[in-house]
Amino acid sequence: MKLQTFVNKIATENTYLLTSADDEGQQLLIDPGSDLAYLPSLNRLSSVLLTHAHFDHIWGLEAVLRIYPHLSIYLAETEKDWTHFPKFNASTLLMGQGILSPDATDFYDFTKKYQLAGFEFEVRSTPGHSIGGVSLIFPKEKKVFTGDILFKNTIGRTDLPTGNYDLLIKSVKTELFSLPDDYKIYPGHGPKSTIGEEKVFNPFF
Repeated sequence: MKLQTFVNKIATENTYLLTSADDEGQQLLIDPGSDLAYLPSLNRLSSVLLTHAHFDHIWGLEAVLRIYPHLSIYLAETEKDWTHFPKFNASTLLMGQGILSPDATDFYDFTKKYQLAGFEFEVRSTPGHSIGGVSLIFPKEKKVFTGDILFKNTIGRTDLPTGNYDLLIKSVKTELFSLPDDYKIYPGHGPKSTIGEEKVFNPFF
């Protein structure tokens, strides 16, 4: 896997571009953010994977779809309306304006082992920061993309619509801390970490 990280300026949200190591060189885009600096790197984009539908993680969807109009966009079904509901995607609350984006085309199946664009991964439901938050786990590469539920030495905020502190803590303990310690964490904001480091040094646990 070739992994590129783009830090967007509006909310310092991370956008991740994954390119497969096989001859096809297909790509997955995780959480297309506000700056669109990742657009020139798109080559053979297969799908967009959303960890949740807050405005900073969906801002670039419309621009991406102008290049790939028939793209598959994956999201948890519990947040299916948030792309056009500024109250829940937090754009009116945090930006003072309603930010809308195209709707998802596909909803995650948490019982399925996905094979897309030369990658194998699973999706775990990890609510707490938002009701439809998910974590994307790539076991072969030992990487997990945690969205805004778990950051390096801290956790995501729980004061936005559908946020729940107790549910967040439970999600991390059951769905993320059950992974091996050497799995690298790639969060929605901030630097990467590992499962083992967060078990030891994260003050919330």
